[in-house]
Amino acid sequence: MSGRHERPLPGLAALTAALAEDQLFLLYQPMFDLRAGRITGAEALLRWRHPARGVLAPDAFIPFAEETGLIVPISRWVLAAACAQGAAWRNGGHRVSVAVNVSTRHLEDPGLRADITRALEEAALEPSALTLEIAERALMRDEALAARRLADLKGTGVRIAIDDVGSSGCSLSYLGRLPIDALKIDRALISGNSAHDSHVVVRMIVRLGRALGIQTYAEAIEDREQLAWLRDERCKAGQGYLFARPASAEALAAMLEAQPLPHAQSAA
Repeated sequence: MSGRHERPLPGLAALTAALAEDQLFLLYQPMFDLRAGRITGAEALLRWRHPARGVLAPDAFIPFAEETGLIVPISRWVLAAACAQGAAWRNGGHRVSVAVNVSTRHLEDPGLRADITRALEEAALEPSALTLEIAERALMRDEALAARRLADLKGTGVRIAIDDVGSSGCSLSYLGRLPIDALKIDRALISGNSAHDSHVVVRMIVRLGRALGIQTYAEAIEDREQLAWLRDERCKAGQGYLFARPASAEALAAMLEAQPLPHAQSAA
């Protein structure tokens, strides 16, 4: 271990105040069609503008929020804010979706479906424009229960994506039995593109997606070599610094405005 002193996690009072005093905010990581290069959606990413420590990334406070249960009201806020922003983009003529990460704690909360319904109704956002991203590891605690929870959430009309696929050894055949719309390939498999094993796993995930008729996304695409082999594997969508860094809602709106209009064509 290094001798560097690590700053402690924020306390409960500070994090409660952050939620009450609008210190939390969202950035948006655009998602792209890897062939056309067009933005198709955006993932909402939580940040905390701490009054003393500046902007904090999620790993500085989400573990504590999970431990204390404060993650549930924080997640409700994220849902509401992301749905409102998604509706604003769509009302502005941009047919993009918005994705929100669902924590393990919130996934197990019996009020999650009501939280989703409320956020959609208050924003007047069509359910299919919202994607819930659920980490693969969250499904492994109780696979039967997870399947029932996902089926219940699908009843709201939202899309469901499994995040970090390939990170926890979850059976791909099990994922194929779930009511899902997309698989997001774990970033470690993308960054390890020179490793044969990583390449093989990515190929398996993409082929599973094609067999099931669902989309596959790649995360953390950072260079053109990664993009080229993902295209070769027929991965349809992705996000990463090669395309754009997380941005404010206003900056993403400007990116959308700058896109050329798509040619008239039927949806894929």
